[in-house]
Amino acid sequence: MYLEFEFALRDAARRLLGVSSADCDAADALRVKVVQAPPDVDAQMASNIAFEISSHMKSRGKSLLPMTAAQQLLECFKASEGSKYFSVHIGGDGYLNASPTQEFAQAFFAALSADPHVLLKDESFLCFARSDRPERWLMPLPALDTVRTRLNQRGRSDVLALLEEPSFGDLLVAFAACAEPELDLGAYVNGYYTSEAVPWYLDRAVYDAGRFLDLCRQEFGTENSPAVPKYGQTAYNNAAAFRGQIKVGDGRSNAVRLVGSLKRFAAGFYEFFNRPNCRVPSQLSGSDALAYCILSNALVETTAKGLELLRISCEDGGLVLEK
Repeated sequence: MYLEFEFALRDAARRLLGVSSADCDAADALRVKVVQAPPDVDAQMASNIAFEISSHMKSRGKSLLPMTAAQQLLECFKASEGSKYFSVHIGGDGYLNASPTQEFAQAFFAALSADPHVLLKDESFLCFARSDRPERWLMPLPALDTVRTRLNQRGRSDVLALLEEPSFGDLLVAFAACAEPELDLGAYVNGYYTSEAVPWYLDRAVYDAGRFLDLCRQEFGTENSPAVPKYGQTAYNNAAAFRGQIKVGDGRSNAVRLVGSLKRFAAGFYEFFNRPNCRVPSQLSGSDALAYCILSNALVETTAKGLELLRISCEDGGLVLEK
């Protein structure tokens, strides 16, 4: 949803600045950031675009305060197609705060159902926000020097030792330890079956999601239009925010962010999988079962493809990994 909201904001900015082709180009060049909204904000995302528009206008010799830019941009946004998918309000500091609507959820479920790998692609799934460039994978960069520096700063000599001659599982644990500073390495080293034994946990989540799919696949009709189920909210939120969490640049992802996001997605899956009524498909409504299945399939496919891309990236970087 981060990428979709960014494109929707750029579409509104083109309406605001598009009195000439040069200004349209300027709207595309704005350094727009969409980030997770602070806990005290009643929204899921926040963007600095009003400040970028204010700076752009100042470079043209015109004065436009960020709050005024935010108000004008919001009016343009309300007249755009993006308003169907995001509920937007202006914060006291001029940031545009947003949360996805039910229409976004339906479009997102449809996109995940059609292509469960969409979470790993540098492309919006909303028609109005698609670009002309070919779809590209978000390649996760290992950035081992940065990983070592971060682990050293945190005093994680135990994790650093894994990077001397790492297996792929060792790398997953090291990346997870960067994402979660308090990760207990003992679970991995001693072979405990916990969420902190990251390779096992991701494998187990994929296995359990596959089992859930086998149980539910015949229990619902595809004519149902899924909404976000009560116990699937966390998994949905983690899936919808996935690309926004892992993307670091144009066509680039980050290994630490990828592993952390996969782990959070798996944790969201277990919030509904571990509920007794979710283990019995006949007790689920058709809409809930369909939503749970779409999320489960996305977890299976995103984890498998994400780890495949990560292994390729590590091997391209000169790491010799166990098969």
